[in-house]
Amino acid sequence: MIGNGVNRIRWAALGAAIAVSVGGGVTLVATASGAGRSSSFVPIVACRLADTRSGESVGARSTPVGAGETALFQVTGTNGGCTITASATAITSNVTVVNPTASSFLTVFAADATRPLASNLNWTTLSSPTPNQVTVSLSATGTIKIFNNVGDIDVVIDIVGYYEPAVTGPAGPAGPTGATGVAGVAGVAGPKGDAGVTGLTGARGDTGDAGVTGLTGARGDRGDAGVTGLTGARGDRGDAGTTGLTGPKGDAGAAGVTGSTGPKGDTGARGIDAGLGGVAFNESTAPALLVTPTLLSTVTITAPTAGFVIVSATATILSATGVTTKCGISKTLAFETIVGLNYSVAGGISSQWTGLRGYPLDAGVTTFNLLCSSSVAPPGGSSASFPVITVVFSATAV
Repeated sequence: MIGNGVNRIRWAALGAAIAVSVGGGVTLVATASGAGRSSSFVPIVACRLADTRSGESVGARSTPVGAGETALFQVTGTNGGCTITASATAITSNVTVVNPTASSFLTVFAADATRPLASNLNWTTLSSPTPNQVTVSLSATGTIKIFNNVGDIDVVIDIVGYYEPAVTGPAGPAGPTGATGVAGVAGVAGPKGDAGVTGLTGARGDTGDAGVTGLTGARGDRGDAGVTGLTGARGDRGDAGTTGLTGPKGDAGAAGVTGSTGPKGDTGARGIDAGLGGVAFNESTAPALLVTPTLLSTVTITAPTAGFVIVSATATILSATGVTTKCGISKTLAFETIVGLNYSVAGGISSQWTGLRGYPLDAGVTTFNLLCSSSVAPPGGSSASFPVITVVFSATAV
């Protein structure tokens, strides 16, 4: 068993050296391997360090080790029947348990170390005296501790040798070089090093052959406008442009001063015989359209006899987007029957409205009107221009 920094010596594996001193006994020297201290083993004639049995006690203690108790034993110096050098670092011993009162285990360890979770001896209440070889490190003051788990137990400790620090001899000659081992797996590439200092510029080389012409690049962005050039000579007069759309009707001018009454005119020629028929015509300029019916043009006829008339009317309508325009022919200032089209056209588009009606007519004076209205009041609604109303009279039904 190895405890606290002292490694078990495996003679066959380590190839320990044995030195024999004539007349002085046998000194067995071995160097422990691993991370612990290098020590030399010094065998001695077995001596009893401690025996806790009453009446047979050796050393300072003569009572069993109790349940859960950790007992302290001084090793270096003269204790019991042993004298161990103060430079000893560990001992090899036979530890025997006697007179158990319960099944338990024993742990031996250096006094200045933490108790390991391991046992050196195990027994039952029916066990006879049970020995085991224990190699254990010593504390800095040369002491060890023994822990008993349960019950009472007497302990006997016999030392058969100790370890002391090894004296390192001179290094031996280097051995022959061994065969080359199998190449290991390539390591991970290291980080990229810093860029070296830029070298001096070399001499200019000869001009190489011209390379193959590359593909045409993408068209570049449009450059900034150049400086305005001088004004060129006046060009020939161009063709007349297309006539623009008719603008909206202007506001009515102020009424002029009433002129003096002119002289009576000559008597006109006799009118068309009513029996043969007659025509009345009027063209006027109309204002912007209101939401209520707006009078665009009117014509009055005097029928010599009862008969029939055909009334036709036209007007050019300019409507804003989403505006509805309605037009009709009437003998009053209200729509009788709407004749014509509804307009909902893009702003600035002129459309021609045309309407036609027939009326039976009594002899006498009758007035016919052209009316239009807009779904949106001005400004922003509809306007009309070039309104024309024509009446054709016949003494008999057409």
